[in-house]
Amino acid sequence: VLIIICFIISLNHSLLAAIEIKIGSVAPERSPWHAALLKVARDWETITAGQVKVRVYPGGIVGSELDMIRKVRLGVLQGAVLTNMGMMKIEKCPGAQPAFSH
Repeated sequence: VLIIICFIISLNHSLLAAIEIKIGSVAPERSPWHAALLKVARDWETITAGQVKVRVYPGGIVGSELDMIRKVRLGVLQGAVLTNMGMMKIEKCPGAQPAFSH
């Protein structure tokens, strides 16, 4: 019975624990892009009553775009804000069409 009670308490605690989303960005701190990311982070926290917390890592402090892509794949980061060049480093989806054709 004690084991079941401990399990229920831990399950309830895990349901109440906030989710942390870590997002890497090459946008410099204090740039308009960084300010927009911080606003999204605040909005998500407000909308979810504190259940989602977003941590933004600006200015490439978590690495280059290639590093961020690798860290997303490994689960270290949950998101990355990339430039067009960074997006080109991600494997293309089968059947994907280029946005612009020449």
